[in-house]
Amino acid sequence: MIKPWLELAILLVPVVCCPLILYMRLRYGRTSENKTIKPKGLGVRLIQLVAVLVIIPIAGVLSLEDKLTAEGAGILFGAMAGFALAGVRDPVPRQDNHQKGAPEGAPDSPPRK
Repeated sequence: MIKPWLELAILLVPVVCCPLILYMRLRYGRTSENKTIKPKGLGVRLIQLVAVLVIIPIAGVLSLEDKLTAEGAGILFGAMAGFALAGVRDPVPRQDNHQKGAPEGAPDSPPRK
């Protein structure tokens, strides 16, 4: 008897959290030293978060209903973890002063003669 309530609770996560996160991200800006910064748009990390919040609960319910085997659920959860953690090493592009197209390690300006 607890299974339907558990499934309902699991499925409420994407239904409630995703619109709330999107609304907060697009509506409100940050404040810093009495200066309001405009709201952020949709970025790569936000899209990844929404994808994880939608796919993981659905896979959980499918595995609870025995529509998805344990191996399939494990593969799906592992793939979503890899997707969510992709690019964590360097999440923000670096702001280098190098010239465009210059090879890495090249000086910022040509040497003076």
